[in-house]
Amino acid sequence: IFSTAPARLLGLQKEYGALIPGSPFRAVFFQDTPATPFALEDIQSLSKNSIFLGRKLRGAIVGHYTRNGLFKFDL
Repeated sequence: IFSTAPARLLGLQKEYGALIPGSPFRAVFFQDTPATPFALEDIQSLSKNSIFLGRKLRGAIVGHYTRNGLFKFDL
């Protein structure tokens, strides 16, 4: 699933949001999984607060691609 709306809403549609030769490419890889409670140990940033703590969330980000290459997350 591709989305151009985030780039457009942020005024970045000339740089991101389209698959055009020579344009930067970024992608997030998402795996559809059953809903599980979001816990403190799921937070990978230094900030440990989230409005989603304790809520059931469906799916998981399994990797992303930027100009620096492909990064995969262990599930």
